[in-house]
Amino acid sequence: VACWRRNFRLIQQDLPPGLQLLSVVKDEAYGHGLLLAGRVATESGVKFLAVSTVEEAMKLRAGGIRERILLLGDRQEAELPWCVAHDLTCCVSEPEIVAKLAALAARAGKRIPLHLKINTGMNRYGVRWNETLPLVEKILAAKSLKLEGALSHFAQSDETDKTFALLQLARFNEALRGLATHRVSVSLRHLCNSGGFLDLPPAHFDMVRMGILPLGVF
Repeated sequence: VACWRRNFRLIQQDLPPGLQLLSVVKDEAYGHGLLLAGRVATESGVKFLAVSTVEEAMKLRAGGIRERILLLGDRQEAELPWCVAHDLTCCVSEPEIVAKLAALAARAGKRIPLHLKINTGMNRYGVRWNETLPLVEKILAAKSLKLEGALSHFAQSDETDKTFALLQLARFNEALRGLATHRVSVSLRHLCNSGGFLDLPPAHFDMVRMGILPLGVF
């Protein structure tokens, strides 16, 4: 645990001014313990955690963690009431999920933040980088929703050859320019994982997502 805290201090010392740190603690923090890793991260000043499942998020909430939690990946409709009730932030890429979240948030009297998941080449999920506008318009039209973030994920950021990572960066920038053209701004643009943070400073944007680096693995 002392090593984790030291790692967070070292990482935060290297963060450029204004760059936020999100700690990814999914999959039991890669086997190190979800709740322990979440507590070390938040005690080290991290304001945003990320997990893969609602179950992981609820374990963090039950453990007393009140910081922001981002749910990576797409959500099932049955999970959405839990997300709204416990102030979990969802990544979205499907209009049906956006509509359901808007209705649930309105019913709860909340305005909830969403992060738009953009597929730049990972091809796991997300809206294609040059087809984001229809979904964005749906989010903006809902008074109970706020488009807070836009993200993508590097498929290959750790390799020496950065050709594909640079292609993804170009596509992400293309998507952001498309939003800007329609006067749509997001406050949290994030693309980098640990490898991207270390090797691709032009991809830092507003926030970086780190999982293995704070654990001392790279």
